[in-house]
Amino acid sequence: ITEIFQLLSQLPDEKLLLLARIYHPLMRTLNELLIKFDNTEPAGIDWKLLGDFAYRMLDGTYRYWLIQNDPRVYHRPGMPSFEAISHSAIQAHLNRLQELKEEGTPRDFLYKVSRCPYYMDIVKAYQRIGDKLKTIAAEEDDVRENLKLSYLFRIMETEGLLMIHESTLKEINRVLVQMVRRQTYEDIEAFFLKTFQLLKSNVEKYPETALQLIKTLGIEIYKRNNSRMVEAFLGQTVRFGFQYSHVSGFTREWQPIDNPTHIVNIRVWLALIVQNPEWFDTLLSALIINIKLTGTCIRDTDLFQKEVTRLLNSNISPVYNLVKQFAKLLPVYYNDIGAEGLLREVSTELDEITQRQDHLVHFLRKQCHVESNNWIVDFMRAVFAFWRTADKAQIADFVPPEVLAQTDQTGRYVKSVHGITKELFGAQGITDEQQLLQFSLAKTEQIIQG
Repeated sequence: ITEIFQLLSQLPDEKLLLLARIYHPLMRTLNELLIKFDNTEPAGIDWKLLGDFAYRMLDGTYRYWLIQNDPRVYHRPGMPSFEAISHSAIQAHLNRLQELKEEGTPRDFLYKVSRCPYYMDIVKAYQRIGDKLKTIAAEEDDVRENLKLSYLFRIMETEGLLMIHESTLKEINRVLVQMVRRQTYEDIEAFFLKTFQLLKSNVEKYPETALQLIKTLGIEIYKRNNSRMVEAFLGQTVRFGFQYSHVSGFTREWQPIDNPTHIVNIRVWLALIVQNPEWFDTLLSALIINIKLTGTCIRDTDLFQKEVTRLLNSNISPVYNLVKQFAKLLPVYYNDIGAEGLLREVSTELDEITQRQDHLVHFLRKQCHVESNNWIVDFMRAVFAFWRTADKAQIADFVPPEVLAQTDQTGRYVKSVHGITKELFGAQGITDEQQLLQFSLAKTEQIIQG
């Protein structure tokens, strides 16, 4: 134990502060140690070293909070007390810590400092005040409501309160929604813009939370029937950015490696658009552009046709052309989950021809049966390109490294089909796999049989 804390005590101050922030504090660990050896003196434990470690950690903690803005500036009569997190309270803890350093034995010192407020105590005090602020009724004076929002913004701007940022974001949204219902856009414009700045800076850490907050806020703004407020909201939402699919490959379990928030983003924007497609046409245009430029990845299990149905059932007449463009970009043609009918029969037959020994065909068959998604069309096209060129680069983006390594471009499962495919393309004078669809199956079969 002494050796462990000796190593930890050699950390620089900024890394020691990171240790102070962990959810199960080391100060609590030291306290448990004191309780365990309450009536004994274990050999090998250096109480002075542990005490010095605890002193450095608490000293760094208190000094960190003292260089932050004093939260008492947000306090007004009728609001909960901010005393527990004020500079005066933190300074008193620091003074007490320095006094204890001069008292008693090393073990007594450690015992006393283990009962001093540590980092998470201060974080929890911030959180408790935030929870108490929820009790301020929405209909109370706007000054206190604005101060409450300023306090919550302060939490979001304090890096040391990272562990309560997500819950604070949700509370900011709740407060802002109440303000949208009661106040004019001019009264809340600054808070509105500040909220989007916070959401944008936190989207990487809490992407789904940020998107759901935008959805809630957008629906409330639309209900106000204020065109200026809607315009401002749309501008900020488009500038907020779009979560791209970022498909970077596939796993051995046939799953695409992508950004799961991509689908959430499309769903959130569509939920706003269906409120009034004509009012939200800016968002619809932005959605079309983003998907057109970067593509999408939608699994059959996403049941995305529900979202499209809601869109088509809304008042799309004024933006019919945009909706038509959007619908063409989406693979919402599934009637079943997984491969059914002809797709299942053909893919199974193709795999069974080689007794499932062709790793590439087997992977294609399993993926369309188990993890069906719109990338399978491109995958099939890539397989044809690989058969035609015998170049493994054609399929590198669609299979995991293990399958790529197992696929031999000169092996028995590729060599003959390479010759046939090359001849098929040459005989029909085509260079692109898509062109195969322009010829009848009968003519294609005739060339292959030849």
